[in-house]
Amino acid sequence: MKFNLQYNEIVALNHSWKAAVELFGDDSPLSQSARDLKGCLQVRLLQSYPDQVYLIIDKETSETAGEELYSFRFKPLLPCPYYINRSQELIASRHDQRHHHSAIHHRGFYP
Repeated sequence: MKFNLQYNEIVALNHSWKAAVELFGDDSPLSQSARDLKGCLQVRLLQSYPDQVYLIIDKETSETAGEELYSFRFKPLLPCPYYINRSQELIASRHDQRHHHSAIHHRGFYP
């Protein structure tokens, strides 16, 4: 499966997870399943493309969450660190995207 497709699956699932948390709460089975599936997809992306993706501890988000969270980082493939959306608006850098719970990391899914 191609990198962009795997990445887009993670983004879509991240939105679904956040919506499930808003609607049903963080402890609902749907929210937990979406979070866990997102973690599995992230691990797949990390394992499939170790030359393009890596993790770092996100200290700010970890403090808020009360646990270590890892931030995905994309190794720059192009000199420009920005992403232009479909309407040609320049938006935020895409080098740091989404977060990865430490539980996934510590369960041995990713070294």
